Amino acid sequence: LLLDRQIRRRHLSAEIILADQNAYHTYTPTLYEAATTSKETANYLQLKEIVTFPIAKILKKTGVKFVADAVESVDLTEGDIHFGSGAKIKFDFLIIALGSETHYFGIPGLQENALSLKTFLDAIKIRDKIWNLAAFGKRNIRILIGGGGSTGVELAGEIQNWLCALKEEFRDCISQVTIVEAEPTVLPGFSEKVVNVALNRLKNLGIEVLVSETIESADREKIYLKSGRALPYDVLVWTGGVKASSLVGTMPLKIEKRGRVEV
Repeated sequence: LLLDRQIRRRHLSAEIILADQNAYHTYTPTLYEAATTSKETANYLQLKEIVTFPIAKILKKTGVKFVADAVESVDLTEGDIHFGSGAKIKFDFLIIALGSETHYFGIPGLQENALSLKTFLDAIKIRDKIWNLAAFGKRNIRILIGGGGSTGVELAGEIQNWLCALKEEFRDCISQVTIVEAEPTVLPGFSEKVVNVALNRLKNLGIEVLVSETIESADREKIYLKSGRALPYDVLVWTGGVKASSLVGTMPLKIEKRGRVEV
């Protein structure tokens, strides 16, 4: 939108093309709400209206052309974008804004058994799994969150608050939310003051926090820690890190260990 305004203001002859595999933009701060809103409160379509915004509507009064297609490869030498549909577009200047994807760090069984929180559909999967367990009479719902960064901490708090509401609806529902973090404290990188406030809040909510515990593997029922402990779960959510889009790694660019382009 900024580029479009500059081009219009300067009366330049240029075409801006925005390409994305989804026809909507996801406002990620609201994913927590989508993951912890009861089906009785909002259905799929109502939640989608809160979390996602149609790109065509956002670009309606601009000169930006939108292509709803998945980028399959980028040929920097020839200046071509190749899409999953087989279409191809040439470019003179390319802005790489492919975002990130969940990083599982090669932990065996983690990607196959854990839910992530990156997209609207991810949030719905978390919501539906917890809701269905409660609705079908599961008495003790054990929720494990791998990763005690800002995403894991906020999600744990939102889930715990939601579970308290579920207990009023499903009276036999008992639950426990546990955060597992490899670093010596949650919110690594934040100030000690912020960490202490967060820890006190988590404790008051009844959330269990395990620090200095590394997940070595996972199966359909348990996670296995480096310390030798095995923790059973009903719902496993992985918020332990992200890496650059895998597509970036296919380009002849200098990248660092998490796949980001060095600039």
